[in-house]
Amino acid sequence: MMLSQALFRATTLVLFCTAVFSHSFAQIDKEDAVRIIGNKDFVHLEEVGGIWTMVNGNGEPFIPLGMNHVGPLHRFASYNKEHWIEKIGGGIMKGRRVDFKSEGARTWLEIIAKDHKDYGFNTLSFHHPHVMPTDYCNELKLYYFGKLRMSHVHPKRVKQWSADKRFPDVFDPAWKQKLDYFVKAYTSRHRESKYLLGYSYEDLPAYTIYNLGKPIRSFEHHPWIMDILSRPGKTPGKRVWIGVLQSQYSSAAE
Repeated sequence: MMLSQALFRATTLVLFCTAVFSHSFAQIDKEDAVRIIGNKDFVHLEEVGGIWTMVNGNGEPFIPLGMNHVGPLHRFASYNKEHWIEKIGGGIMKGRRVDFKSEGARTWLEIIAKDHKDYGFNTLSFHHPHVMPTDYCNELKLYYFGKLRMSHVHPKRVKQWSADKRFPDVFDPAWKQKLDYFVKAYTSRHRESKYLLGYSYEDLPAYTIYNLGKPIRSFEHHPWIMDILSRPGKTPGKRVWIGVLQSQYSSAAE
């Protein structure tokens, strides 16, 4: 298996482990011949007469509808900032950034929920800050996605914003343990949510050399491979890479 495939599968594993229906199963309700995927006490899927629909924990079918983006960029732009700081209050801003742990962040989410419902929407947009206090969506009766982000998966963002400016070594047991702890801690906060639609990982998984933002004129390794090879010592990722090479070539000269 090529390393790029292994990396893709490692990432995909996160998606499957934190999928929409963490207790997913298909069953037949013999009383009314309804086929069900998920847990009837939470958001799930039901098929009746060959038609699938989403159904909430109260047995009410619904279609998730929402805006595309919700974020601080425009609401707290220079021409809006002072107005919304005064209107929202609660220490919403901390320096130049929104403090999503503040009481003001909850007030802002209340305003967002009202805006959505005024427009006939029932779901918080997928594109929202991953640190937004979405736990509060249950009180606001607003469907939402839980956004998991353990590390950046876009090369340019990795270089700009990751602590060590590199992709993680996903083959390192220590990293896997850290990931497992993170996912369990995050999902435990949302597992009883009646308005949770599922978990998302990242909407910009751009792994290739063409996403580095520079012209490619000759052969280059995959950005993730380059970062694994750049780490000092005999790392788990390097051992996997050597295994890939050994499976593809009979000698170093080849």
